[in-house]
Amino acid sequence: MTNRVIGIDVGYGYTKIVTDNGNGMVTPLSFRSIVGTYEDGIQVEGLKSVAKEIVTISNQRFLVGDGALKHSSRILNGREKDWIGSVAYRALLMHALQLAESNSVNLTIITGLPVSYYRSDREKLINIIREIACNFCIDCNVKVIPQPLGSFFNLLLNSNGTVATQTLASEKVGVLDIGFYTTDLLTVSELEAVEKQMDSFENGISTSLEVIAKDIEDTYAMRPSVYKAEQSVRQGYIKAFGVEKDIRLIAQQRLTELAQEITAKAKTIWKNAADIDRVILTGGGAALLKPYLNLYQHATVIEDSQFANAMGYYKLGRRYQS
Repeated sequence: MTNRVIGIDVGYGYTKIVTDNGNGMVTPLSFRSIVGTYEDGIQVEGLKSVAKEIVTISNQRFLVGDGALKHSSRILNGREKDWIGSVAYRALLMHALQLAESNSVNLTIITGLPVSYYRSDREKLINIIREIACNFCIDCNVKVIPQPLGSFFNLLLNSNGTVATQTLASEKVGVLDIGFYTTDLLTVSELEAVEKQMDSFENGISTSLEVIAKDIEDTYAMRPSVYKAEQSVRQGYIKAFGVEKDIRLIAQQRLTELAQEITAKAKTIWKNAADIDRVILTGGGAALLKPYLNLYQHATVIEDSQFANAMGYYKLGRRYQS
């Protein structure tokens, strides 16, 4: 393909990718945002060969995703201060572009940054993406926007990048993006970002998952990883000593507490939100917290909330191309 558009949402919990194959947008892809050291494994006849997602950064190989969680002896810290400048972040970007099969003459990449990092890190991230993308294309056009705007553009635009919802363009819209480690809040009024109603706070879904993991340890004498705790919350149980143990009451208590904390923080910015036409709840955390959130009467969880930002980035990229 000569021209490609890729929307990439590199989250602390998961990395999401939306692109096309020349005949329209394809099924979104995702993998856990985990990067670890790589060591040659032992292959044993009769056992399944280890499937490894490997990337090479500066002549050093790393495992990415579930393979890193299962096989790496050391996981690179995903929450260090300069995350976008880290080897881990570059490995996630590289793997995302590999999964998207990004080889092209011209490549347009759209991504986002948390509201609190947008001003300071935007230009730096553009340069990092261009550096990595040069392995896949001749010419690369990179755009970085405040992260929650992806979900807004996902509603505003269709897959060709043209405006699909005219009413949204004239409304005041609040976006609450509940991620893995952070929650971002942003307001758009008649297609203008409202500066005084933008904020980030470190109350993502992992806040609850870490406590749930501790509760499981106290109750069942085993400490799951945050990712295993998330899986168990979705299933309603965890296996301990070969037996399924019900964790629904544990999850309900901790997710309710987090929902109350996020609601209180949002209301410090939006108050009762009477002057906002609609409030959009997005991010992977929004889907998990949906049963426990009672934010506003006109607040709704966006469809496919985990992929909403990446889908919006892709649609915006198509708009830039048109």
